[in-house]
Amino acid sequence: MTEAIQEARTRLSNDFEKQFGLEVLADRLLAAGMGAKQEAVSQQGRIVDGNLAAILDSSKTCYETPVNCVVKVSSLKLANVDESVFALASAPTGSIRIMTSGKGIWSRSDSIIFVNRRVNRDRGRSLR
Repeated sequence: MTEAIQEARTRLSNDFEKQFGLEVLADRLLAAGMGAKQEAVSQQGRIVDGNLAAILDSSKTCYETPVNCVVKVSSLKLANVDESVFALASAPTGSIRIMTSGKGIWSRSDSIIFVNRRVNRDRGRSLR
């Protein structure tokens, strides 16, 4: 096997791994439900499926008729996938604050200390 054929096969392998990873991600996101982004994820998933079919076609050529491999892989054009569609929104963040009638709104650090003490105290009770 020539070095050029090996390089072409390596490119196919790398392209496949990338596209397969995107396909798995798209399938999992669609199964979980993406709300307003559901159709966009589905559309990008279809593009990935098309790319995988093109990679499969090229790989068949590379293994069945290796002499045509380099030309086939050189002419392989994968469609662009908008990977930003697969990005999840950042997790919500919040700040714990305690409010009492005597002290008003506590500082964040005082609130956290108080809550942690309560949690640790309650954990101690459940261990007995």
